[in-house]
Amino acid sequence: MEQQGLPSDRDIDREHYREAAERRVRLALVMREAVRERGIKADDFAVRPRIEKLAQSYDDPKRVIDWYYADAARLGQFEGIVVEELLVEQLLEEAKVVEKEMTLQEFMNPVSPNAVDTEREQDMEVP
Repeated sequence: MEQQGLPSDRDIDREHYREAAERRVRLALVMREAVRERGIKADDFAVRPRIEKLAQSYDDPKRVIDWYYADAARLGQFEGIVVEELLVEQLLEEAKVVEKEMTLQEFMNPVSPNAVDTEREQDMEVP
């Protein structure tokens, strides 16, 4: 790696990359389960317009559309995007919105839920 001008293995913060990878895997698993529970599927009615929109930026749009539809993996890229968008739409419909006034400082430095629980426990302690 050093010969290619890339940092050596000892310069790489493996823990940082491990945490990021674990977070992506957890998110994918949660999303997959949410999609399964809701029975969300990408149909051609939702996928085709996205492919057509992309294809319009090429000289031969029909050829681009045919290229995507000729391979399940390429088509799957668009299906994944559609499923993700449909899931987000459903989650937003189900979400409870709670307005809360806060200072800019509170907004920029949010307190983790665990810290709030710890503060509550400290408030409850009797001297």
